[in-house]
Amino acid sequence: MIGNPLCRSAHTFVPVPEGADYYIQKQIFSNMRNLFFLAALLCAAVNIAAAQTVAHPNAQRDIDNFKAARTAWNSGDWAAYLTFFTADAMAYGVGPQDSMKVVDLVASQKASRDKYASVKVGNGAILPVNVAEGGLKGDWILEWNQHTAVRKDGGKESFRYHISCQMVDGKCRRITYYYNEAPVMRQQGWEFTPPKSN
Repeated sequence: MIGNPLCRSAHTFVPVPEGADYYIQKQIFSNMRNLFFLAALLCAAVNIAAAQTVAHPNAQRDIDNFKAARTAWNSGDWAAYLTFFTADAMAYGVGPQDSMKVVDLVASQKASRDKYASVKVGNGAILPVNVAEGGLKGDWILEWNQHTAVRKDGGKESFRYHISCQMVDGKCRRITYYYNEAPVMRQQGWEFTPPKSN
């Protein structure tokens, strides 16, 4: 079994040439300096994040209101769903349109739902956040969830999405949807043809 890689020593010691100690020490110092720099950068990033998001004083109220709105949406109780929004609320990233008033969003979702046998969203994660400063200052609710719809022909459409809600006094003033439309379109029968290479 001599010469078998499994039986060889894990460490091979090679004599260090004269004068090489300086270069080895220099490399060790350089590596330690880089590690120190990365550690300092990580600490700075954590501190910046801590300065931007603080404890959410209205967190539980906003979570409860969001869950109630989600339940209303699942059951198609549009009147109850609308109570989650301020009178001037806007929706962004909805289907083919860039933005619309929430009243129009509800009318669109109601009409869309009539085309399906069932539509549900899951009990996804909800995160309350308070941004301390800047253009996004204020209370927010973030959600990550799964949307599942069954068509009347029995076909199924399912996709993951993310929502951000800017909250004012327990109501949503701005709701933004984020999701990948391509998987939804494929499930609806669309086909994607890549461009011809030059």
